[in-house]
Amino acid sequence: LAHSYALAQSVRLGVFEVCVDRSIDKTRGIPETMATTGDVVLDERELSKQIGGLLMLRCDVNLHTDILDTPDIFWDEERFEPHYDRCRSYLDIDKRVDILNQRLGVLKDLYDLLQNTLNVKHGNKLEWIIIILILVEVLLELLELLWTK
Repeated sequence: LAHSYALAQSVRLGVFEVCVDRSIDKTRGIPETMATTGDVVLDERELSKQIGGLLMLRCDVNLHTDILDTPDIFWDEERFEPHYDRCRSYLDIDKRVDILNQRLGVLKDLYDLLQNTLNVKHGNKLEWIIIILILVEVLLELLELLWTK
């Protein structure tokens, strides 16, 4: 029983590791493109989707599964808990979870950087729109002054 729980957690963790590897593969080209062109190739919608996927994965690993916790059955069957702990230790589950969370943290940092870059671009666009509107207003006022003379 103890070994099966530890193995199940290890397998579930393996699935999450594959998902994180896929996410890393999807984002591998983004820093390279930024380094060569200096531009972000994702639009806001695609970036939001990827951030949402990352958030779902982080929640699955850390909140919605029992990978971080000892299963409830071992509260009732305490004699199996040492076997469970040894098997979990043998499978390096805690180390793998830490590594997985570090990798998720790196992806989060990348997405935060991309989000900030898009926000700055959007802010610059809005500033130019405001400048143009002010110029149009000034021109209209000048034209009105010329027509009233």
